[in-house]
Amino acid sequence: MRSADDLAAAIVKALASVNDSDIVAGSKAEPGVSVIMRIYNSSKHVAEALASIVNQDYEGPIELIAVYSRETSDDSLKAMLPGMKKMLRKGCTVRVLIRGHKGPFRAYQDGLVAAKGRYVAALDSDNFYYQNKLSRQTGFMEKTGASFSFTSYQAVDKDGKPIRNILPLAPRNYKDFSQLVNKYYVDLNTVIIDRRFRKLMLEAFSCVSGSAYDICFEDYLMGMVASLRGELEYLGERLNAYRIWDGNFTMLSSSTPQSKFDAAVKLAPYVQGTFAALLRINSKMHLTNRRIIFSSELTLSCSPLYISFNRMGRLEAKRNGK
Repeated sequence: MRSADDLAAAIVKALASVNDSDIVAGSKAEPGVSVIMRIYNSSKHVAEALASIVNQDYEGPIELIAVYSRETSDDSLKAMLPGMKKMLRKGCTVRVLIRGHKGPFRAYQDGLVAAKGRYVAALDSDNFYYQNKLSRQTGFMEKTGASFSFTSYQAVDKDGKPIRNILPLAPRNYKDFSQLVNKYYVDLNTVIIDRRFRKLMLEAFSCVSGSAYDICFEDYLMGMVASLRGELEYLGERLNAYRIWDGNFTMLSSSTPQSKFDAAVKLAPYVQGTFAALLRINSKMHLTNRRIIFSSELTLSCSPLYISFNRMGRLEAKRNGK
């Protein structure tokens, strides 16, 4: 399939079926970078997200992998088609995976399985890249030999205007596992991995298959795996915009202590699922011989908000660490 019109028709046809479908259009060249984007009721911002991929100054072939949930109920398809057409005109590959709604963790895995690029990035449909994102970060990885890298990011409001960054920044000793457990500073939108680390994570994800692990922060899990393997590398530049709005799962529309506490309770199962998944992965893949202990507190924002998890599986949300 080569044309944008054929792509649109194939997507509409696939959505009418109950079966999973993989639709590919555009260049057959091996991509330098694959970008995974999960689409679920994404009509508000997906056009801007796709435009930020189209406008990259990266010179190699780019592959877009759009994991489209069949349960999407808004105009996401209409909103994303113009951006996909521009990508095809630019010589990119567009791969659309039509799937049942299995949640963001499983959707990312589906995208990772399909990725053909030397490097694999990800972009949530409500965020966007700055123009030099892919060229700057892949260049950094080539120079350093990194297999897993992440960067800083710029917080923006619902209209895409820069605001004060309220998310934790990577500390100087960011490679230390205990630091990563304490602070959630590896965000999927900033992460790029190479083929070798992709293979490692596909093996790791296969260790936690099953509905019990569907609630999981994939970026937090990947960062901890990279840390335990000594492969966590950081490029301290803001190459992504992270949108703070009421549709963002990890953000809050209110800054009151009560609302932050309520959010901690809401996020707690995801933290527990992520920690439990890492323990399962380590038991099968032996990432480290050290005992993994989650006794410290996870800070999800610069304001007092703590979630703790211990080996017995008890999870608590606390205000001000008390």
